[in-house]
Amino acid sequence: MLVTSPTPQNAALFFASRQPAVARSSAGASGPTPGSATRADRALPSDDLIAMVAKDDPDRADAMREQQEHLRQAQAWLDANPARIDEARKEAARQKIARIKAELQALRMMVATNPEAAARRAAALARDLATAVRDYAGAGGGGGASAASMMSPGSPGGASVSATAPVTVGATDGAGAPPAETQGAPVSATRAGAETAAGPGGETAPPPVVAGDQGPETAAGPGGIASPPETGGRGSARAEDEAFARDARHTLATLRSIIKAAERVLERTGDGASYAVRDADAAARGARAAVTDAFGAVGADGAVNLLV
Repeated sequence: MLVTSPTPQNAALFFASRQPAVARSSAGASGPTPGSATRADRALPSDDLIAMVAKDDPDRADAMREQQEHLRQAQAWLDANPARIDEARKEAARQKIARIKAELQALRMMVATNPEAAARRAAALARDLATAVRDYAGAGGGGGASAASMMSPGSPGGASVSATAPVTVGATDGAGAPPAETQGAPVSATRAGAETAAGPGGETAPPPVVAGDQGPETAAGPGGIASPPETGGRGSARAEDEAFARDARHTLATLRSIIKAAERVLERTGDGASYAVRDADAAARGARAAVTDAFGAVGADGAVNLLV
């Protein structure tokens, strides 16, 4: 049963956001998880309760019946569209990381003027990063993005690419753009040729659009929200997982670099390591654990370990 009414679809998305994030195997991704309908039914107001309320407040009882019907239709929509819900969760995780990255340059500049505030904000962003990674993995992502799978064919024996961007307090690029988030060991020409061209900030540049080709259409999801486009199969899903893993690792490394810079500034001013820095360190360790659980090992300094 596919619900077309916008209101039940909004309810479906609301209901989905409150379901536990459970990673599905490829075999189990085609249907609802066992017991999901039972959980949904328990969340609904019972008919007996509605009947009792109707005696004293008929209007409220009508509203409860409407809510009951919307939630039932929402569960039916979820049962019929598990793959689309998972793609929506993955896209939400990608957008969360994009928002984190958008704050990094301002955070770098804040280190010089207010290191404690920078550390507090870095702690919050590290926790957001951990949540995004767990949400992505819970939607079925991460299985094909192990660190070993990110090795370039031209790197026999493996390599370790540092994603840590050293923070120079008070320094910015000449054009005002944020410094590259991916710095460290030089990348070989073979590896550079094997990877897709990157745009500013290390993000993968989109392929050129051929005239008249507007790309795949996006089907309307809950509440009329455009769902992510259909992927091209397992290979495409694996590439998306690897891209997300790289983004998450590089973002984590940049946050750790900012936290270390804030700690150094506080030490120079004689304030020592504050609670904000210790809390940020703990949050970064939590994010590192989330990335490791989802995608494989991360170096002690946040570096991407391509050989595990």
